[in-house]
Amino acid sequence: MSMFRMLLVAGGVLALSSGGLSAQAMKVTCKDGTKSAGGQGACSSHGGIADALSVSCKDGTKSAGGQGACSSHGGIAPKMALKADAKIAKADAKAAAKDMKADAKIAAKDAKSDLKDAKMSLKADAKAADKAAKAADKAEDHDAKGATALCNDKTYSHAKSAQGMCSGHGGVAKTLTGK
Repeated sequence: MSMFRMLLVAGGVLALSSGGLSAQAMKVTCKDGTKSAGGQGACSSHGGIADALSVSCKDGTKSAGGQGACSSHGGIAPKMALKADAKIAKADAKAAAKDMKADAKIAAKDAKSDLKDAKMSLKADAKAADKAAKAADKAEDHDAKGATALCNDKTYSHAKSAQGMCSGHGGVAKTLTGK
């Protein structure tokens, strides 16, 4: 029985060592896409060994590699087609980003122009309102009809009480109604 046990141990050691040798001779794909020799420490500085071989199908989907991969998706896509599709997608994305940037620039320019127009319109309206108010004030200030006082700046006040007479005109020079 001890001879049988020794044969089993020797066979196990040979089996384990041959498995380690074949794993070291095998190339594996790392998570960052690089290739490395298999075995202990394989892909240690490349993020580890990729979990499973993945292939791209002709319809654009991904499938686990091996026998029957992409069998219901039109077969495995050739690498050249994948590279061309990726290049086209990248160019399309770049063009779309460029268009979006140009559209944003135009929108910002339009908004700035609209703001400038609104400010100018508001300023013109305020100026016109101020001018109209001054004209109304001036007409009343120079009209002696119904005035209650003559102010120091030679304008007339139509205030009903002495408290408001000639306010802003340097004071009352002469009361006209005996109030």
